[in-house]
Amino acid sequence: MEDDYDSEFRHSGEPIPAMLGMVPDAPVVYLGTFSKTLFPALRIGFMVMPPTLADAAQDAIGALLRGGHRAEQRALASFIEKGHYARHLAAMRRLYRKRQQQLREALAQEITVPCDVLGGGDAPDGGDGGR
Repeated sequence: MEDDYDSEFRHSGEPIPAMLGMVPDAPVVYLGTFSKTLFPALRIGFMVMPPTLADAAQDAIGALLRGGHRAEQRALASFIEKGHYARHLAAMRRLYRKRQQQLREALAQEITVPCDVLGGGDAPDGGDGGR
């Protein structure tokens, strides 16, 4: 199970590859959500998995959700298909990168000890803050 709720807002470096993409036949279920990138009330997520797991997952999800959120799903699909989601992500990345830089500059003026602002995939000591 790989819960990738925030990789869209990585501010530096190359994107971290998903485990499912590294070993396509592995029994990995990749989870994502749109609530972090659009708005919290949008309770729509997604799963990507090998075909061998899809039937069982579809049955379980169907029992849990009972077909809810169809109108929201169709609206989101249209939003994505028309390119609005990609443009939104690009704009938000620029905005958050700018805000992060402004925070770094403000801290540099006020704090006399060395520090850095981590986020968006940055981590100290070669760690992995993105996953």
